[in-house]
Amino acid sequence: MVISENCCNFKVLKIKSLQTIIAMITEDKVTEIFCIADDFCKVFDAQMEKYTIKSNLKRKYHRESTMSKAEIMVIIILFHSSGFRCLKHFYKEYVCVHLRHLFPKVVSYNRFVELQKTVAIPLAIFIKKVLLGKCTGISFVDSTPLRVCRNQRILIHKTFKGIAQRGKCSMGWFFGFKLHLICNEKGELLNFMITPGGIDGLSGNLVGISINIGSMEIMAKWMKRKVSKYK
Repeated sequence: MVISENCCNFKVLKIKSLQTIIAMITEDKVTEIFCIADDFCKVFDAQMEKYTIKSNLKRKYHRESTMSKAEIMVIIILFHSSGFRCLKHFYKEYVCVHLRHLFPKVVSYNRFVELQKTVAIPLAIFIKKVLLGKCTGISFVDSTPLRVCRNQRILIHKTFKGIAQRGKCSMGWFFGFKLHLICNEKGELLNFMITPGGIDGLSGNLVGISINIGSMEIMAKWMKRKVSKYK
């Protein structure tokens, strides 16, 4: 299943005295995504319950949320599919107002931010298994840095010690990871991968493609490797 322009309504919303054109997914498509996400979460929770180690603590220190994991995942997908740049405005001024009938048990914004981390792993697997598009022969690949600290703090950084690496992008050197994305000419996401900062876009096997259009840095490395084969 792929979200395209055919399942979007383009609305003009007035938010803080600003007129913004935002592509919002239709309610029928929201219901379809929720049903697929809910079925996925049931299978995922069953597998987690089967293979995870049970805790010996009888008392639970965190109460269950009134919102299900599927609802949280759908809201996150809607946010990234819309034209909103601020999650707080999207949640408080659109979800809690215009989509209240679809999400009757919405929680406060602070609570929603806390619940996002609980669906990080199932959401990543859900996107990988369900929401990716199909390769049409022409693909665009690029990467963006995920910095974990400033360059001056590399030697004293402890959180990702031994995992993060030094890397270089168009903005210069950084320390952290790289998020690699690849999409087709329709704008559909084909694959994504998070690697250490020292891995370039050609080292990670994202997807087999016939025509690859990437950033200038990636294409320069690709041409250099091709030329070196004939020397």
